[in-house]
Order: sequence, then C-alpha cells, then structure tokens
Amino acid sequence: MWNRMYFHFLTSLSLIRANKLLACFTAISYFIGILMPIFVVSIMAHDEKQTKAAFMKHSEQIIQIQGTQFDLEDLKQKEKARVILFEQLNADSAVQDVFHKTETFGVLAYGTYMRYLQYLYVDESFNQNYNQFVQEGRWFNPLRKDECIVGTELSQKLWRTAGVYDQLFINNKQCSIIGTTAIFPNRVVMLHHSDEDWRGFSTFYVKVNEGQSVEQVTTSLKQLNPSLELQRMDYINKEYLAGQRTNHSLLLLITLSIFVYAIINISNVIKFMLDERRSRYGIQIAMGSTKKTIILEFFIELLLITSVSLIAVLGILYFNEHLIEKYIISIRIDGWFVAATFLTNVMICGLLSTLYLKKILSNDVVSLIRGDR
Repeated sequence: MWNRMYFHFLTSLSLIRANKLLACFTAISYFIGILMPIFVVSIMAHDEKQTKAAFMKHSEQIIQIQGTQFDLEDLKQKEKARVILFEQLNADSAVQDVFHKTETFGVLAYGTYMRYLQYLYVDESFNQNYNQFVQEGRWFNPLRKDECIVGTELSQKLWRTAGVYDQLFINNKQCSIIGTTAIFPNRVVMLHHSDEDWRGFSTFYVKVNEGQSVEQVTTSLKQLNPSLELQRMDYINKEYLAGQRTNHSLLLLITLSIFVYAIINISNVIKFMLDERRSRYGIQIAMGSTKKTIILEFFIELLLITSVSLIAVLGILYFNEHLIEKYIISIRIDGWFVAATFLTNVMICGLLSTLYLKKILSNDVVSLIRGDR
C-alpha cells in the first residue's frame, strides 16, 4: 500500500514539474484567495476564545445587578445606599457571595504619555470568580493602596514597553503595576479601599448557592429596589457572543466571497489543465489504470500545490503575530486552527478533483485518446 502511495506521489510530482507555470499560477492564486479568509477566521477564533476566557466561572449561578449610580457630590448618600444594598444582598440565605466593580474615568500618565481612560475598582474576592484573572504577575496585596493591574491590550498598544513593576499615575496618584489581565484588556484595575473608590457606576454580582433557584433569588432581589436591573450572567454571555458573531458575519461574508472567487479562478485553471491531459488519461485507462487511480493522482497533485500556498500563508501570519497585533489587530495561529485549515483544504481538493475528473473520465477511451471535448 505504501509503495503504491509513494508511486502516486512521485507521479504527481512529475506532473507538477512538467506543468511548472500552471502549478505556480495555481499556487499564487490560492495564496491570494486564501490569505484574507484565514486572516479573518483567525481573528474571529481568537476573539471568541478571548471572550469566553473572560467569562465568569459558574455564570449560570451569578446575577448581575446594575442601577447603582451615585453622585460624586453626595458622598454620604452614596455610602449609605451602597451599604444598604450590600447588606440586603448578603441577607438572602440563598446567596453564596457578593462582589462588585466600580467604573470611573480619570487621567493615566506614563512617562510623557497621558490619556483619559476608564478604570475600575474591584473588591478582594473579585478575581476568584474567573478561571484566570491575572495573566502575568500577582493579585493585589490588601494592605497596599498603590497597586494596579493593567489590561493586556492597554499595556501593548499605549506604551508597549511597560511591564510588571513599572510605575504609572492615575489622577496624579502613583500606581505600581503588579500584573496584567485579559479580563479587562483596555482598563486599569485597582483594589477598592475607601469610600472615594465608589465614585462612578457600580455593578454588583450575586452568586447563588448551588442547588438554589436563580429565578427565585432574582425575584426576591428585584423586590429590594424596582429600579435595579437584574440579569443572569450566562444570558449576558450568550447575548454578547451572539452580538460578536453578528458583527463578524459581514466581514466573514466578504472574505468568503473573495475565497469563492479565487476557487472559481483556480477551477478554470484546473479545467484547462485536465482538458490538456485527456489523451494522457485515455492512454492510462487503455493500459489498465483505473479511474480512481487517476483521480487519486490528481488529488495528490492539487493537494501538494495548495499546501505550499497554505504553509506560506500560515507561516507569514504565525511568525508576524506580534507585528500584526502591534499595528493592526490580535490574531492567533494555534495547532487546532492549522489542523482545521488543512482538513478543509483536503476536502476542497478532493471535491474539485472528483467533480472535474469524473466528468472527463465519463467519456469513452477512444474519445479521450483523441482529445475530444
């Protein structure tokens, strides 16, 4: 069996060498046609993977509570409302844990660079509800008030040289970077210490005890304050993923159109190539070759040509991930993506080989030897 496959492989190589110009044209056309779809799909796969990694653990047991906007001028009212709400949430016997984040705006300064951005205050237990909150570095030391964790995209796109143990300033307050996080990629995260850290918009998260009805807890919490917006985190996650896929769908449609156009061009080249080989195929059949053997040889030939293009595309994207991420957008070329790409290519080559050759080989041997079309 292996000897037979090796023979077909060598035959396919000899056909490629005999048709160098057509093989090169096919490879270049496939490279151009496959480059954009692979680039876009790698972006989509990376975005979805990053999005799912940023979801909370056991999100089906967590309820998000919004509507706790506090005025900066009225600190007493703000503190009273926060304390009352926090105590009410914890008073429910079905509640396992309550944690929060507060979003606000300020000025970030790093060296000579300044930017107005959104930053967050979180409580001590916030990171425990994620699979991996800190990608590099460590979580906060509750005894220190000058620590911060920076989003991965923010650290790369803004100053690019910043890392753990660097210093930056938030509203003229010095902050030591102790880690990076992909959960909030474009934010600076700090630990909640004082009443002033409640300025802005606060979001509470209620984790329901396992075995308790989330719907019943939601109904009971809604009675605390009708103005609060309650929503299960797993529903929020599904809606976010659906919106992300919708946003990607138009771009995917455009790239698929480019890919289909490239396949049509390659199909025309294949048709021309096979028409020129009619006499050869007729002689092969007359000498005892089967139609399956001829289809297999062309399949190997086409697979070799397109694989060169795929390797070139994946190699360019893989070895330039850092530059692409730095100047364009984040992508990732991992093993699963490469395997899926090559598997798809095998299916396309098999389909094209079978469709075109079955039509040609359906003619009788005499017509094939004559080269009739």
